[in-house]
Amino acid sequence: MRRALASAALLTAGVVGFAVTREADDSSSAAGETGRRGGLPVGSGRSSGVLAAGVEHRYAISMDHRSTPAQGEAFALAVDGEWTLGVVATGDSRITTIRAELHDPRIRLRGVATAAPRLAVPYTFTLGSDGRLLALQFPRALDADSRMVLTALAATAQISDGGTAAAWSAVETDSLGTYEARYARTGAAITKTKLAYNKVGDEPIAIRVATSSTAIAMREDGWAESIEQRETLDVGFDKISVSVTGTTVLRHVGDRRLISLAPHGLETSAVDAISTAARDLDDREMLDGATLADLVLVLGSVRSDSNASAHTYLRMVALFRLDADAARGAGEQLLAGKLDPRDAQAVLGALGEAGTPAAQQALAKVVDATAVAETQRIAGALSLGLTTTPAPSTIETLQAAARSPDLDLSSTATLALGNAALRLANSDAAAATRLVDELLARLDRASEISDRITLLRALGNTGDPRILPALELALGSPSDLVRAAAAESLRLIPDGRADALIVAMLDDVSPIVRTSSVFAATNRRLDPVAPALASHARDDKDPAVRRAIVELAGQRMSELPLLLRPIVVHAAERDVDADVREIAKKFLV
Repeated sequence: MRRALASAALLTAGVVGFAVTREADDSSSAAGETGRRGGLPVGSGRSSGVLAAGVEHRYAISMDHRSTPAQGEAFALAVDGEWTLGVVATGDSRITTIRAELHDPRIRLRGVATAAPRLAVPYTFTLGSDGRLLALQFPRALDADSRMVLTALAATAQISDGGTAAAWSAVETDSLGTYEARYARTGAAITKTKLAYNKVGDEPIAIRVATSSTAIAMREDGWAESIEQRETLDVGFDKISVSVTGTTVLRHVGDRRLISLAPHGLETSAVDAISTAARDLDDREMLDGATLADLVLVLGSVRSDSNASAHTYLRMVALFRLDADAARGAGEQLLAGKLDPRDAQAVLGALGEAGTPAAQQALAKVVDATAVAETQRIAGALSLGLTTTPAPSTIETLQAAARSPDLDLSSTATLALGNAALRLANSDAAAATRLVDELLARLDRASEISDRITLLRALGNTGDPRILPALELALGSPSDLVRAAAAESLRLIPDGRADALIVAMLDDVSPIVRTSSVFAATNRRLDPVAPALASHARDDKDPAVRRAIVELAGQRMSELPLLLRPIVVHAAERDVDADVREIAKKFLV
C-alpha cells in the first residue's frame, strides 16, 4: 500500500499536457504541412498544419510531488532535468509517434538529491488523433520504477485543442484513469481545469479533484512555450486516504533540427484505459462480471464507507458503458420505481457519467416521465447536462423539461442546457451557438427575478464570451441576487473584460455580490485580480468576503506566492475575525 501511495503521488501531479491536439479536419487548409494530415495539428487553432517531424524541442522540467496520508508520514518526490521531444512521424489520421528523452535527470526523494541515470534513456509514445496516449515504447531492460516516471512525462501530451472555440470541454486520460477537463483560451494563452475523474484504473481508487489549474502559453509552431500546472487530489485506497499535491513546470529552452529521430531497440507497453479497446478491457476487469442487481446490493451494504461506495459507483459506470441493455434495464427499473431512492440517485449519476447513447436515452425517459418521483426527474436532468457528448435527442429532452411547470425541474434543465452548450462547443459549435442564443433570448424576455437568476447561471455554464453584454447589463440590476448571479457567471469567460468586471464588482455595496465575485475568480488566472483581492482581504467589512478571499489565496498560493501569500499571512496575523485567522493559519502550516 505504501508503494501505491507513492505511485499516486508521482502519476497524478505529472499529467499537465504538452502538445495540444485535436481531431483532423479534412476541410481545412494543408498549407505548411511537413507530414501527412492527421497526427498532431497545430494546437493554437491558428493553423491546420501538423507539428514538424525532425525538429527536437528542449524543455526544462520540474516535477514536485507530495502525498500526505491521513495517518502516517508524508512522501515527497521531485524530478528535474531537460526533456527533449520530437515528432518521429505521423501515420494515418489516427496516430503520431513522438520520441522523448530525459537528459541529466535528478531526483529528490524526501529532500535528498541524487542523479538518476536510469531515467536518461530514449523512448517513444504514440498519440491518437484525439490526443490520448495509446502506447509507450521503452528499452527492454528498463526497470518498472523508471517506466513509471517516464510514463508520467509522456502523459503530459494530452491537452485537447478546441479549434477556434474560446472555451471547450474534453475527456482525457492520465495514468490514473479518465477525467473531464474544461478549457478557456485568450489569444495564445490556454487555461485548463481538471474537473473530475470519471474512471480510475485497476485498483479500487477514489479520486476527488480538490484544486486544479494549468496555464499554457502556446508558440506559433504549435508547441508549448511554457506550462505551469498545480493541483491537489484527494485519493482513497480502500480505507486509506491521502492528499496528493503536485506542481509541474515546463519551459521551452530551445530547439534544433535533426536528420533522424528514429529510436531503436524499444518494446511497446500499452497504457491502461487509453484506447477504446483498452478502456473496455479495464472496464470489464473492474466490473468482474457483476450485474446491476449485484452492484445495487453492494451499494446498499457500503453506504457508510465513502471509498467503497465510490468504487461501486465506478463499477456501475463501467457496466453502463459496456452494456447497452444494462443501461436500458436500469432506466426501466427507474421508471417502474423498483429502486431505493438512494440507489436510484447513484444509478442516475452513473448513467450520466457513462454517457453512451443507451444511457442518455434511459435518462431522457426518466426526465420525460411525469409519474416518476420529482427528485429523480431532476437528478436525471442534471445527469443529462453533465454528459460529455450530449446527443441531439438529449438537448430536445432538456429543452422540453426547461418548459415544465415544475420550477425545480425547469431550472435544473435550464442550467443543464448551459452545461450542454459548453460540452458541444468543440464537437458541434453550431449547436452550442444555438443553445446560447436560446438562453440569451429567454433572459431578454424574463421578468421574474428567479427566472433571470437561473438564466444568468445557465449562461455562465456556457463559458461563451458572447454573453458578456448580458452579464454587464445584469450587473447594474437593483437586485443584489441578480447582480450576484451575473458576477458568478463571469467565471468561465476567457476574456480580459471578465477580469475587469470581477474587480469592479468587488466594490459592490452588497457582500453577497462581493463574495460571488471572489467565487468567479476561482477558476481563472489570478494575476489580473490578485491586487484587488489583497486590498479587500484587508479592508472589506464583511468577514464572509474576507474568508472567501483567504481560502482562494491559500488554495492557490503556490501559483503566485509573491501576490497571494501576503494575503494569507496578513489574515493569519491581523484579521479581526478569529475564524478567518484560523483558516489562514492552516494554509501556512
